[in-house]
Amino acid sequence: MINNQLTFLQPTAIYRELILLEEIGRNPKVTQGILARKAGIVPAMVNNYIKSFVKEGHITVDGNKTRNMTYSLTVEGERKKFNLLISYVKETVSLYKNAKEGIKARLYEFKAEGIKRVVLYGAADTAELTYSAAEEIGLKVMGIVDSDIKKQGKEFLGKKIANPQMIHEIIPDAVVIASFGCQNQIYEEIKILEHAGIKVRKL
Repeated sequence: MINNQLTFLQPTAIYRELILLEEIGRNPKVTQGILARKAGIVPAMVNNYIKSFVKEGHITVDGNKTRNMTYSLTVEGERKKFNLLISYVKETVSLYKNAKEGIKARLYEFKAEGIKRVVLYGAADTAELTYSAAEEIGLKVMGIVDSDIKKQGKEFLGKKIANPQMIHEIIPDAVVIASFGCQNQIYEEIKILEHAGIKVRKL
């Protein structure tokens, strides 16, 4: 399901079209108020999109103009939704690949330092990219740690998330901070590891 929770990329008109068509396809009796919340726009703008969809033959509308409205995707509407979704997926995959290549380039720098065994700090999306990139270039991920107590002990990428205190027992060549949002904070908390010969590296 497509949602509108984007932080760095502002929704475009074509992206909102996809959200609205998806919601209409999912629930023909959806209200314009709900459509507005899903697309992150005001109800008046939803009405403009609806008029455009009807004019282009993407949906049909039945019922009273103020209540009991029913929207139905036409064959053209289904085709439009599918094409928009394919375009969205292609762009998303492209962003993923670019991010992974950037991380891989950084990991190559670590490998050039002689780093072969790493622990990833942070069990989230960035760690998934980092783990995959590390495997591709021959860096061995010895473990994954996270300071969030709720995550500790749970399985992530085939490994159990450990408390950062376990880094001393794992003894990696380096800890790679796999968290873009908290890199500096985490670095300050664990840079003391370098006194024990364990390097600490930011992505």
